[in-house]
Amino acid sequence: MEIPDPVLVICAHPDDIEVHAGGTIARLVQAGRSVAYVLATRGDRGTSDPTRTPAEVASIREAGQRAAAAIPGVNDLTFLNFRDGDLMYAGSSLREAPVRCIRHKRPRAIITHDPFPGNGSPDACAIHPDHLTVPWRIVIWFTLAGDTDDRPLPASSTVKDPFTAETGPWPFRRQRDLHREKASPGGLLPPGDLPVGPLGTASP
Repeated sequence: MEIPDPVLVICAHPDDIEVHAGGTIARLVQAGRSVAYVLATRGDRGTSDPTRTPAEVASIREAGQRAAAAIPGVNDLTFLNFRDGDLMYAGSSLREAPVRCIRHKRPRAIITHDPFPGNGSPDACAIHPDHLTVPWRIVIWFTLAGDTDDRPLPASSTVKDPFTAETGPWPFRRQRDLHREKASPGGLLPPGDLPVGPLGTASP
């Protein structure tokens, strides 16, 4: 399949690109394509070491991502600095920065996560909430980016984000229920009975 140039890769975390599309990226660069990366987070929660602070983890993972990207020859990386694991709660704030990136890069092809997990893949990362949030919202980002560059983005208060943990497509609603189940010792609560905050913690 021919992938047009330039190519923009939009993913959730450092190392997502190498794990899921590293071979494809290497072949694109070898074929002379211009490839740039946009990462929604710096992976600040991606560790099992309790002695590391989120800032330390983010710094380590960003450095690792830059080093990994340099191997196939990708040096254009943008980190949007949203919190790892919280993208599905970012709402309309997770719109302006990606749209501006798309407008600036003007890609003819975008590579991202599979928005339809559960297709038989053994990859458990397919149902990570951040890996669902990014591809579902790319449709919105791409549409808004198609407006003229001098047209301001809609104010957050005037645009309802259709993809939220409460009202979005099935993967978002299922992730919401999993958060409720984890937060409730007695099991799954009916929708609406337990307000859920980031990382599945019950809101006060």
